Amino acid sequence: MKNATTIHPNYSAKAHTEAHLLDSIAALYSSLLGEEITQCKLHHLIHVQISGLCLLPLAAWNAGALLLGVAWFASALYGAKTEWRNKE
Repeated sequence: MKNATTIHPNYSAKAHTEAHLLDSIAALYSSLLGEEITQCKLHHLIHVQISGLCLLPLAAWNAGALLLGVAWFASALYGAKTEWRNKE
């Protein structure tokens, strides 16, 4: 059995594929929202979405954890709002 793993002499190959993936996701978000979404805006959108989704298990776990989750969600929203305004 032949091993298909190879090591690239330059380590930018992985970074290139990750950047291409982020560009594809940003293009998808751009088509859904009807405006241009840059990688920075995409980062903020995904951060808000992840913090919002984490509220569900935190709500079932503990009231203190839920308060921390709400604080995380609020700070993610505020950060996205300020960055979104600064980039325009």
